[in-house]
Amino acid sequence: MRNVTVAGSNAFLVQRLGAALAGVSAGSETLVFCGTESELETTAADFHGRIVFLADAARSLDRKKLLTENYDEYETRFLLSETQLLPGVSPKGISERFQERSVPDNVILNRCCEIGGTGTTLAWLSAHLHGTNTLRYVSFGGSGKQVFDLVHIADLAALVAEQIKAFRPGLYHVSGGPRASVSLLELTAVCECASGNVLRITDDESRREIPVFSLDTGRLTEYFNWRPVRGVEEIIRDMLDEGVPGLFCRKGLQEHV
Repeated sequence: MRNVTVAGSNAFLVQRLGAALAGVSAGSETLVFCGTESELETTAADFHGRIVFLADAARSLDRKKLLTENYDEYETRFLLSETQLLPGVSPKGISERFQERSVPDNVILNRCCEIGGTGTTLAWLSAHLHGTNTLRYVSFGGSGKQVFDLVHIADLAALVAEQIKAFRPGLYHVSGGPRASVSLLELTAVCECASGNVLRITDDESRREIPVFSLDTGRLTEYFNWRPVRGVEEIIRDMLDEGVPGLFCRKGLQEHV
């Protein structure tokens, strides 16, 4: 019994989850689709079995509204304030209530934070390994204190395997939790340690950035027996160990993480 297919427009996730879920079986036909939320309606119309759909939360959520969230400033990062005017935003993060969506009874829709090995982590670590000064702290006076969540690909694969086993349709926000939350300033320190290179990072005030893009996973952990276990350091170390596509690695760098 197998009945699990991994497909979609996100080639990185299709490859990594396809390998990680190779031994996972389902009692009925299940499609794990990795793409953008705009593809959900078509996917659900074309496939009538169970669907575990993974979308990029950064592309799904209303970023303009999130620019107005209230935050407090600390030494190396911003944190969401207790008082918020935006429904669904709290010190725990951005919940499903911020931007609700109904999904068909055969669909789990996961809005995921950044996957380790993609996006900012890939750009930041690659630039440090190459020793090139191409990075910018966007807005906030170049403080680099804006925060975003990560999730390790192995933690994400464990969640999908659990959702295939205990299928509960609905909308869920997915992140690696507090240990995998990082500011650009903090990420810089980890990448400097990994590479031995200290870069001059410039300030870019040409656009506004979201102070804290962290997802509230309370609903997810209530409905599924899953908890992320890997933090930022593990994500960076494993990117080096595994030779993530697009990342230039030098032998032995992982020893410094």
